[in-house]
Amino acid sequence: YYTLFGTNCHGCDFPIEAGDKFLEALGFTWHDTCFVCAVCSTSLEGQPFFSKKDKPLCKKHAHSVNI
Repeated sequence: YYTLFGTNCHGCDFPIEAGDKFLEALGFTWHDTCFVCAVCSTSLEGQPFFSKKDKPLCKKHAHSVNI
């Protein structure tokens, strides 16, 4: 069943199971705790964010980091 209908988190690659909090961003599905800045690991849930090469970045690191 999971092979056909399941979804893995783009951040940790573990399954998103019933009851898990998750969000969709950058064309992927993430656990709410895995959607963090690729540089400083600050949670981006409900925050403005930027993206470079499909990696989420906080406002502070969006223009200062070369990924």
